[in-house]
Amino acid sequence: MKNAGVTALAVVILYALQTSLLPLIAYHGVTADLLLLFVTSTAFLKGARVGALSGFALGLLQDLASGTFLGMNAFTRLVLGFCVGGTMLSNALAVLAMIVCITPGTAWAEISLDRSMLLLHVLGRAGADRAWLLAHDTDAMDEATHTQFIALCQRRVAGEPVAYLTGRKEFYGLPLQVDARVLDPRPDTETLVDWALEAIAPLPAPRVADLGTGSGAIALALQSQRPTAQVLAVDASADALAVAQANAQRLGLPVRFQHGNWLQGVEGVFDAIVSNPPYIASADPHLAALTHEPLQALASGSDGLDDIRTIVAQAPARLASGGWLLLEHGYDQAEAVQALLVAQGFVQVQSRNDLAGIARCTGGQWPTVK
Repeated sequence: MKNAGVTALAVVILYALQTSLLPLIAYHGVTADLLLLFVTSTAFLKGARVGALSGFALGLLQDLASGTFLGMNAFTRLVLGFCVGGTMLSNALAVLAMIVCITPGTAWAEISLDRSMLLLHVLGRAGADRAWLLAHDTDAMDEATHTQFIALCQRRVAGEPVAYLTGRKEFYGLPLQVDARVLDPRPDTETLVDWALEAIAPLPAPRVADLGTGSGAIALALQSQRPTAQVLAVDASADALAVAQANAQRLGLPVRFQHGNWLQGVEGVFDAIVSNPPYIASADPHLAALTHEPLQALASGSDGLDDIRTIVAQAPARLASGGWLLLEHGYDQAEAVQALLVAQGFVQVQSRNDLAGIARCTGGQWPTVK
């Protein structure tokens, strides 16, 4: 009786999740099926008899609650539970079924978010207004809007970033305008901004240089958080600078811009130099999935460290005593970047983890002159 009570409670909880939470992360109307997962796992562990009973009970609950033809779900899930629990071969099928049930909950959530953002875009609503979609999910869509939405979805399936499709990307709370001229700003880069703000916190009017600014994301985030800072944004791409300057003007942030290759031609000294430079190896197979983004903002030599080497070599001449050089890099490059900084004479060399717990940024302090 105790086991039956626990099972009944689990069924109720699963059904509540299935009907309330999972529709929020549906992909093209498809959601992970927790009830199917429960039936197959129960049959796999307890055998055909228990699997069939579990399938029948869950299916009957679905029939009664959803108003569908009584017995349809009950019968299909009874058969599924019996078959999965019946033979060793079907046990293998049970494992496959569980994988199929679990996968949507992880991969489809991101895809569903992309779809929602594209739909909000074509409807002319704010990207954060997903609640509006839930409240208007039965509204009719005119043919022109539907055609535009389908076209954007097809481009997204082909790998084009949502930010390029909508022309917008939020970074550190700032609404940026982006397109294919610049790299799509990643949330993990906010780790670099956090560290830079920490490094310049004691200074009343810190001088900061952002190298390879792209859309201006890092420079604009720093300027917005530290209005008294003197922020210079540098990029070798005139197209990228145009995007960054437009963002600065629209946001009303007084960042200065300079066309140049890293620190070449830059004058003055800085309390912090930050950069999210290209760091992917030129032969890295992952580049094939990033064809919509500018290659010069992604790849950097055979080991991905060519540009970082240049920045590390140039930085000492432009850092104030006690100034910091902070760099974003690849998931497996922290040790190599630390070695470059130490060899150049930096102290307090360390790395910081991104949102996924991966060492994503490495930096060091230029020694204080005594």
